[in-house]
Amino acid sequence: MAHAIRPAERSIPESIEGEMRSYGLRTESEIQEVFQPPYWDEGMYRPEVNGRNVAKGALAGAIAGLVASWVMVEFQKAWSKAEEAAQRRSGHSRNLDEHGVPEHRAIHPEGEHEKQPDDATVKTAEAISEGLFGHRLSPEEKRIAGPAVHYAFGAIVGALYGATVETAPAARAGFGTAFGAVVFVGADEIGVPAMGLSPKVDVPLSKHLYGFASHLVYGVATEAVRRPVRATMK
Repeated sequence: MAHAIRPAERSIPESIEGEMRSYGLRTESEIQEVFQPPYWDEGMYRPEVNGRNVAKGALAGAIAGLVASWVMVEFQKAWSKAEEAAQRRSGHSRNLDEHGVPEHRAIHPEGEHEKQPDDATVKTAEAISEGLFGHRLSPEEKRIAGPAVHYAFGAIVGALYGATVETAPAARAGFGTAFGAVVFVGADEIGVPAMGLSPKVDVPLSKHLYGFASHLVYGVATEAVRRPVRATMK
């Protein structure tokens, strides 16, 4: 059962007290201020949560998330071109080419005349537009709304990451790769299918690897941008 954490009660050893007095500390309060235990309970460091630092971290993370979202799109474009060249096929990703958003579990059609389904970001934009405004997006509006959702999501997730790093530095593990992996599993593998934003078909392993690699790139790019941006906010 969890118990309340409280400051450890310790007395100052006489040898240390004498040494402190030799450095000019005379009063008991001065000595007590120096001799503060580094943790509240056994093996637990005292948390120091600074609201301003968390806010700065969130802002830096949001900026980094925006940049990383663009990097992710460019990475997927390069991947798609390399894949097409390797397989010597002329098929293109409508979501990348027309909408400018990454593929989130969208499946390339088997037949040349088969229409490719919209990406999860485009479907999300459609759901928001129809649910809140009763408006069905036109193809031209999808080209704007899809990227808007993609970059908004990237910024929000980046902000959460930046804020988390301020209180839990371990979140930076792997220079952002752990963060990218978590986003991939939580969003692409669990969230998108659960909300019905992806086709109900078996996703080939290559698509899972494609999405995983893309999110690792997103995570690394987020951390690479977050660090210098955050450093300017000291």
